[in-house]
Amino acid sequence: MRHNKFPTGLSERMNYYVYVYSDPDDGKIFYIGKGKDNRCFDHLKCQEECGKTDKIKEIQSRGKEPIIHILARNLSEKEAYDIEAACISILGISDLTNRSFGTPVSDIGLVDTEDIIDSFQNNVISVHDLKHNVIVLRMNDEYFNGEAGHDLYEIARTDWTLRGEKKQNDAKKAEYALVTYKNWIVGVYKIAAWFPTNTTRVTDNPIGSAGKNSFEFVGCEAEDTVYDYYHMKCLDDSFKNDASFIYLLH
Repeated sequence: MRHNKFPTGLSERMNYYVYVYSDPDDGKIFYIGKGKDNRCFDHLKCQEECGKTDKIKEIQSRGKEPIIHILARNLSEKEAYDIEAACISILGISDLTNRSFGTPVSDIGLVDTEDIIDSFQNNVISVHDLKHNVIVLRMNDEYFNGEAGHDLYEIARTDWTLRGEKKQNDAKKAEYALVTYKNWIVGVYKIAAWFPTNTTRVTDNPIGSAGKNSFEFVGCEAEDTVYDYYHMKCLDDSFKNDASFIYLLH
């Protein structure tokens, strides 16, 4: 007889996991789920009227029990959601008793390579597409990953080298800061003013050397129309590769 719960201590070791239900006679998968503890066994005693419960009862009417496989274990909750969604997408929801595709994340699921390429090309931006005076600020791995627990605005706005009077004056003309990571615009901020680094940031751990050419801006997230125009666009090769560079409309 098959177990209907995990032994004490085992479920704690598994953390979140992804599981599948299949028919014992033909091996066909009919449900994919995610959870922790004894979640994968809960459906066996569920009385809810749905396709999954109907299928389980139909199997039990044959004097058998559905086969439960663990597909992946010791996962974070997000990893479990993502794997569940990917599996449902691959098998096709029409062949399963799942009611939905799982987590609504655009990067998870079965997508034709042509559709991915088309989507990428539609989100590439060039210098000629700029509609405002902007300063582009490139975040590196050390800042973007090392400060991931902090607000992006606070990380992105400080310790930028603006060397020379011309660049400092041009920065004052920039209406918006486009914060990028690996060429993708991840933050769009309306600039109010520039100050020397560490003069407006309230912290016990100052960032950077705060030299005479190091500056930070204060501002806020851009208004929706500007934010939506730039956010998650990918810079093409027409943009300079410097850590910070300014584009002014003429």
